[in-house]
Amino acid sequence: MSTTIKIVFRGLMVLNYQRDQAASRNYMEMGFLDALPHANGHGRGDHTSHSMVHIPRILTMKGGILTSVIDLRLDRPELGTVRNWELSVTNSAQNNTTLRNNSVAQFDRTVDPATANQATREDFRWIIDFEARDMHDRRLTPEIGTRKLLLVLLVRNGDFFTKFHSPELTQRKGTGTPTPFGYVAAATGCDISFNAGGNVRLMAGSTEVFVFNDPDAIYEISNAPPDVLPDAPTPLGQSHFHMYYDGLFIKPPADQISFIADDLAPGPDPALCGLTSLGQREDPL
Repeated sequence: MSTTIKIVFRGLMVLNYQRDQAASRNYMEMGFLDALPHANGHGRGDHTSHSMVHIPRILTMKGGILTSVIDLRLDRPELGTVRNWELSVTNSAQNNTTLRNNSVAQFDRTVDPATANQATREDFRWIIDFEARDMHDRRLTPEIGTRKLLLVLLVRNGDFFTKFHSPELTQRKGTGTPTPFGYVAAATGCDISFNAGGNVRLMAGSTEVFVFNDPDAIYEISNAPPDVLPDAPTPLGQSHFHMYYDGLFIKPPADQISFIADDLAPGPDPALCGLTSLGQREDPL
C-alpha cells in the first residue's frame, strides 16, 4: 500500500512542464524568483520595502493548524549558491509527473470554482500561463533570463493540481482598459506517492534539506512575503505580480499585465502573488 505526501506551492514561482525523451517520462521544473535582499546587489528584493521581500520557507500544517515554519535562509548556505534542487522520491509509486485533468477540452476560467465540481476545481489549468492566449499569446523564451532565478526545483514524481483559487480578477494589459479575467490558481498542490520504505526529501544538490514524512500533514513550500509586517500595517490588495517581469524577463516587455482583486484582501494576497507557468516553452529552465 502506498503513502501520499501532500505539498502545496505558493508565491513567486514559474512552472515549466517538460518531457524527458530519453526516459520517456514527464517532469516539472519550478523556478523560484529571487526576491531576497542581497548586500552584493544580487537578487530583485527591496530590503527597504519588506512587503516586496519573498522568503523561501517550508510550513507544516496538521488539522488546519500551522505547526512549524522552516526558514530556508537560516543555516542553509545552499540557498542562493546551489541552483539545482530536487524533490527526491525513493520507492516511488508514480513513474511520471502528471497535470490533473489537463485535457484538450476548452477551459473556462470565468466559471466560479465555488459552483464547479471537484474535477473542475482541481484542474491544473487555473494557473496563469504567461504564454497563453489570455496573457501574452506568444512564446517568451527569447525574452526570459532564467539565470536570475534563485533556484530551480525538479519534481520527477507527482500529480499537480489547483489547490486554492483567487477571487475573481480584473486584468489590465499595459495601459489599456481593465477587463474581466476570471479566477486563477492562488496555490498549486502536488500529491507524491511512494511505496513501503520510501520517502520524499528536499535536496539542494547532494545536501538533504528537509524530509516530508507525515501523510497526515499538509506541507507548503512557499516563496511569499511574511504574512504581516512587524513595523507597519500591511497595505490592502498589494499586487506583486509585476515582480515576475522584474525578476524573470531580460527586459520587461511593454505589454506588461496587471491583476486586480475585487475583494482587496490584506497582503500578501495569494491571488496577486501566485504561481505562473510557461505553457509553450520547450527548453529547460
